[in-house]
Amino acid sequence: FVRVPANEPAARPASPRTPGVAIRRSFAPGSEWLYAKLYTGTATADQLLTEAIAPLVQDAPAWFFLRYSDPHWHVRLRIHGAPAWLYGEVMPRLAEVTQPMLDDGRMWRLQLDTYEREIERYGGPAGIELAERLFRADSACVVDLLGMLAGDAGIDARWRLAVRGLDQLLDDLGFDLALKLSLMRRIRDGFAREHRVEAAVMFQRGLGDKYRKERAALDALLDRARDADSDFQPGFERFAQRSADNAPIIAELRAAEQRGALTSSLVDLAPSYLHMHVNRLIRSAQRAHELVLYDLLVRLYEGKTARAKGAKKA
Repeated sequence: FVRVPANEPAARPASPRTPGVAIRRSFAPGSEWLYAKLYTGTATADQLLTEAIAPLVQDAPAWFFLRYSDPHWHVRLRIHGAPAWLYGEVMPRLAEVTQPMLDDGRMWRLQLDTYEREIERYGGPAGIELAERLFRADSACVVDLLGMLAGDAGIDARWRLAVRGLDQLLDDLGFDLALKLSLMRRIRDGFAREHRVEAAVMFQRGLGDKYRKERAALDALLDRARDADSDFQPGFERFAQRSADNAPIIAELRAAEQRGALTSSLVDLAPSYLHMHVNRLIRSAQRAHELVLYDLLVRLYEGKTARAKGAKKA
């Protein structure tokens, strides 16, 4: 919804290995994590998620998905459970529900792979399983939201819901307005450097124009007191359920942080949680969309901060 200058981000170096961890890192096919790559188009991925995957994972104790390109677009689906159940029941059902899509060309490959946990990225051994639980709550939420969005007509609603979903996740993490603003500035500036937009005057102007055009609607989007009158009220209810699901997980994360069990602070882990929400909800070009979404949130938080200061002076 704002054109971002084309840029290919540099490849990330491999994460350093954590010596002596008492948690498993790799899960090959046949283990307690079933990892399937489902190759399809960016738009068809929504149909795959809502029609094929959603019924499949209803009984799964843990699961999550993300969108990816390597370079071909696909959905990465990870389901946790007893190996006998995963490969005796879930895998045959997955093959059954995806076969019609393979037959008519909506999908063109179903591939099993090894799940390599990003342990360091998500706070070490104490953080990775909690992150996977957050991913489950967010994945279930996004799949339900996708079911509310009607094809291309839902594209505009999708980025607006992403703004609310990001803000509500920051609230779930217990961050106040000042912390939300400082964090979003840091993330936004990092994405701006990635896309080399600091000197792109037209792009900067486009961000400003976008915010000014949408400011009233976006302010309303973040005002919980106005939820009942919003066209997005069903989506807000689903975010409220996600918040309820997140609450015990985040309580465990905070407890782990307080006892020094996490290798990164919750503030430093938050950008990865936010990134994954955008990845799931936005169809394609997620990192470019993230830059715009984070910039809008910075401007919204700056406005809230200015109004709060003005109210104190009055």
